[in-house]
Amino acid sequence: AEIFLLRTDPGNVDSDGDGLPDGWEWQNPFDPLDDGTIDIRNGADGDPDDDELRNLDEYLRGLDPLLADWPVVLHVNGTTGNDQTGDGSTNAPYQTIGKGIQVGQPYVGCIVWVAGGTYVEDLNLCSGLQLYAVTGQAVEVQGTLSGSMATNMLMQRLTVGTVSLVSCSLEASHIIGGNFVVQDSSLKLSDSQFSGGWRGLECTGTSTAEVVNCFFTGYDTACHIATNASLKLLNTVLVRNYTRAVYGDGAGMLDVNHCVVAYNHWQGIAGGFAGGGISNSVIWKNNLDAEVGGDIQVRYCAFPWPQEANTNGNIQVADPGWINTALDNYRLRSDSPLINQGGTDTTSDLDGEARPYGVASDIGVDEMRDADTDGLADVWEQANTATNPTQNLDADSLIILEDYRRGFNPRVTVGR
Repeated sequence: AEIFLLRTDPGNVDSDGDGLPDGWEWQNPFDPLDDGTIDIRNGADGDPDDDELRNLDEYLRGLDPLLADWPVVLHVNGTTGNDQTGDGSTNAPYQTIGKGIQVGQPYVGCIVWVAGGTYVEDLNLCSGLQLYAVTGQAVEVQGTLSGSMATNMLMQRLTVGTVSLVSCSLEASHIIGGNFVVQDSSLKLSDSQFSGGWRGLECTGTSTAEVVNCFFTGYDTACHIATNASLKLLNTVLVRNYTRAVYGDGAGMLDVNHCVVAYNHWQGIAGGFAGGGISNSVIWKNNLDAEVGGDIQVRYCAFPWPQEANTNGNIQVADPGWINTALDNYRLRSDSPLINQGGTDTTSDLDGEARPYGVASDIGVDEMRDADTDGLADVWEQANTATNPTQNLDADSLIILEDYRRGFNPRVTVGR
């Protein structure tokens, strides 16, 4: 009867060799003689319900391949879980967060629930992943976090509203609605974005934190230094936070170099610090008149107010000359008054270009390099393959120089 009705081989449970049993394919219904070559929906990689789960995954998990099962939800429990025998369900969780991420990575919007405990492992985070601690349970990760994430990557409520990391580094990531608590340990954050929450980074105890090429916005306080902790900020932008960009309790150390602290709704840098300094940074139009509070040395910085400038190399400027703050582009135009106004440090800027380019470094996150003096930054010319400032590549009303100054793509017509 099987041969007559289905033309399949009764001696072979998978006639087309696609990993899907003939009986399962016939019931759902798929063609048991097509491995996806004729119609991809019949094969292991087919996804007729568009839920980001392949037919093979639907079969292995006992799901209906014609009924969307989005988002995929996985569970991790460091005590009761098992990476070999578990399937990520509530009753059979994985043991490690890494296993949950590995399994969930192909599925956009995958949710990984993590039970309370300490997880000693390195994590490679991925775009679209939602990583939550079980409500009311503290989760601590000890290891290195890495991975390039889009804005729909969520890491929330770990350690009751925070992400608690010990001796970790995080690169090229976007954290939304959570914050890092570092206690008596070390943390390095680089090339990452943080937005929305209570505190973006909280350093306590004897912690040391280094933040390089990062962006903080939408927090109550972006960075908080408590007790004897130490925080270094380099090439980092802290803008539009609701209370302060940085706050110190009095005994910690703060070192801010080549940063932008702007448009925070109350204060820029406030509280008290046992030592450190602010240098080569733009402290700009934070709502409280005093842009910098606490007993801390300020050198080679730019301010909008005269009372903050005119000593220790600090300057007052009417306009920093940023390319486009509406697009959060705080690189410098060629006519910026911040060029050559900093110290002579030898760090690299936000784009990896060496300082100083001229007689002194530029104030802020960007070292404006313009080797051919055409008004276009070298790094921008290379990225956009646009070297003639008077040319118009996109047939709109703006020449390349105006596209650059406004932060536009020179090959995309404005208004389209």
